[in-house]
Formats: sequence, C-alpha cells, structure tokens
Amino acid sequence: MAIADAKGFYFAEMASTNDGHHTMRIVGDSFEQNHAVNNFVEFKRDHFFVTVLEADYFCIVERNIEGGLFASSSKLTKVRSMHAGVLSLGIDLIPGPSLENSLALVRDRRGIQLINLQKATSHQLMLSPVPVEYTDLNFLKVIYDAKSHDTSLITISYEPYPDSIKASLDSTGQADREGNKPILGVYTFNREF
Repeated sequence: MAIADAKGFYFAEMASTNDGHHTMRIVGDSFEQNHAVNNFVEFKRDHFFVTVLEADYFCIVERNIEGGLFASSSKLTKVRSMHAGVLSLGIDLIPGPSLENSLALVRDRRGIQLINLQKATSHQLMLSPVPVEYTDLNFLKVIYDAKSHDTSLITISYEPYPDSIKASLDSTGQADREGNKPILGVYTFNREF
C-alpha cells in the first residue's frame, strides 16, 4: 500500500494476527521526507508519479522488490515543473493504445501540465480559462476514445462571484444564489500533438 502524507511518501503493509487484530507498518524506503505529498498515481507496477505540495518539481518513485522484500535500490527521479509552487488539483494518466502509460496530466493553479514519464520532462499543455482560487476542487478525469484516439480532459472549476455581490458574501445568501457556480470543462485533443 502506498501512502501520501504531510511528511512524505511511504509504503506500508498490513498484517493480521490470529486473534483478529490488525497492524500496519512502514516498509522499505520513504521518499520526500518532511515534505507534503498531496497526490500520486501508480503508472506501472511499482512505479509511482508523485506530486509534492508547493514544490518546483514532481517525483517518479521506482520501488524495487526482490524476492518479495523491498530492496535498497529503490530510485527517486525529480521532474522539473513548468513553474514553482505546484499545488496538484488533480492527477491522471493518459491511457492509450499500448498498455504502458507514459504520459500523466497534472491540474494545478495555472492549468494542466503534461508529464512524459519516460523522459522525465514536463510541458504546459494548457492554461486554465478561469482563475483557480479554490484549492478544494481536486478533480481531473481523463477519457480515451480507442476508436478515434482522442483524449478528453474533464475538469471542474467555479465561476467567480459577480462584482455586484462580492461585498455581500458574509451578510446575505445572495452570493450563494447568484455566483460561485460550478463550471464543467471538457477539452478534447488528438494524441498526435
């Protein structure tokens, strides 16, 4: 089991005793100790793409297991972000015609970054059409159409409050009725980019 935590990225295993008690223990290496890891995805067996809160990089963690035990040869590769202070608001892999996932998408405050997991490089795929001020909207979904080879990104953001009611945010319910409406965004592109 992989765990993203305010103090790093860890692996753990759960054990059960005969009397029904369960214990969990950290096993193997830990990564990005004393850094807040806020998201991760396993892109192939024992290979993880990890986002670190407010950093200027992402991480690729390759966990090495030999004979069922964690080996000391696990590897961490840092991937430079397109900008500093990354806050992951969603992460997903781009599925494709092959079973090997080699591209990941990260939604952040500025838009969407495309990460090439084989080359360990990042690219700004698109900028967000609306200001991203709401950090609790951790949502990014990727859908792949095998017939057309199109990839669609689905995001959720909020329409900003109208200026006419910003002053009434705490005093009336008008803001809840007239502003801050969710916007579902669907962006489709062909993988030939």
